[in-house]
Amino acid sequence: MVHYVTLIHVNVPPVGERQWKVYRRRTLWAVAAILAPEYAIWAAYEQLHAAQRLKRELEQQPNNADRFGLTYCFYVVMGGFAVDVDAIHDTSKYMTITPDGLVLLAQRGHFITLDKRTIQDRSKADVLAKTLVCVQVAWLIIQSIGRAANGLPIALLEVHVLAHVACALLLYAIWLKKPFNVMEATLVDDSIEFAQVLALMLVLNERGPKNDEFFENRQMADSSSAAEKPKSSAIDHDSSTTEPEPPKSGRSLGSVYSSTPKDRERWSRAREAKKNGMPPYPQPFYLSERAKESNIWDLLMSDHAKPPPVIGLIISLAAAYAGIHLGAWGYHFPTEAEMWLWRGSGLVIAGIGPGYLTLLLITAAVRHIIKDKWQCKSPFIDALGWIVFFGRLLLFAFLSVAARLFLLIEAFASVREMPIGVFVTMQWSDYIPHI
Repeated sequence: MVHYVTLIHVNVPPVGERQWKVYRRRTLWAVAAILAPEYAIWAAYEQLHAAQRLKRELEQQPNNADRFGLTYCFYVVMGGFAVDVDAIHDTSKYMTITPDGLVLLAQRGHFITLDKRTIQDRSKADVLAKTLVCVQVAWLIIQSIGRAANGLPIALLEVHVLAHVACALLLYAIWLKKPFNVMEATLVDDSIEFAQVLALMLVLNERGPKNDEFFENRQMADSSSAAEKPKSSAIDHDSSTTEPEPPKSGRSLGSVYSSTPKDRERWSRAREAKKNGMPPYPQPFYLSERAKESNIWDLLMSDHAKPPPVIGLIISLAAAYAGIHLGAWGYHFPTEAEMWLWRGSGLVIAGIGPGYLTLLLITAAVRHIIKDKWQCKSPFIDALGWIVFFGRLLLFAFLSVAARLFLLIEAFASVREMPIGVFVTMQWSDYIPHI
């Protein structure tokens, strides 16, 4: 299980983040991978998908000269580029450029170049260490297949390790091009034109749906007179509404007027960048405090529908993980209770995905019947939402975690009583180099 600590490719920490927070995040990801390796694979796949999408979008830009490979795109997705916004922002000193922000910069002619050799030099990936791990994994797989072919039993601990080995190989394959253990983001130097686009990106991050029309139709405040605008001037698209009073603190998101010198400077630069056109709506976040990380809680508990490929991937991975453990259905266990708990845990993990999908389908069908066909707003819909929430909480936060914890504990506890055949070694396996 120790290989997960060296296998997990965490994102680049924000500039100035304390070292213990970096180690804490890596430890949490390693624990999550030990308990639920299929969700670690899903998170890796999400990053791979984001990197591939960014690569396609960059290749469509003129004059890109094919200089943006998958390693570069992974570096962007994991938060490799940061900018200093201290001159135009009161609360943030550094912010991370998101993939959407990098695409916007490329569309404006600002390409952030960083060759693959430099990225690899910042990465702590050790090809030799990865090769040795793969050799050790291959030896374990070959030995297990050989023992099964010769009718020799396999320890439950070996079965559990095999399940994680399969997941680890998938993680290695998915993160093959991703830099490893980059501890410091690359600060991007800004020109005057770049600084204007950067200010526009910050302003767009602060926009809300209620003031989009105002943003499009009203001229942004001048740096010299933003705070002195009268409260009685009317908004163009609604003569009955007056412009809001300039916020005293200058901290409100989407505020039209600036109240600090940095706010006025930000909006002044953004106005210059706006002259070259506005990005199409809806607009994503172009800058963020840290790189986006896939959140297991959001995946399981969010009400937003997930794409079918994502649901299918997670269900398939969970079924494969459970199937390897269920392969020990007829193995020797110290007690009969442990045997049935092992079987039940495997069935629970395999059935969580289909159960989750069935719960979503039933919920969608009931909501469609009550809300759309009957055209009524029944309190039953709200109650149904709470039932579904607690149902998912029961499935994933209790049953799934309990089943996974039992498999992990039982894999080690079963060592106290194993069949004698486990200690019989195959002579030919000793000739394969392993640790």
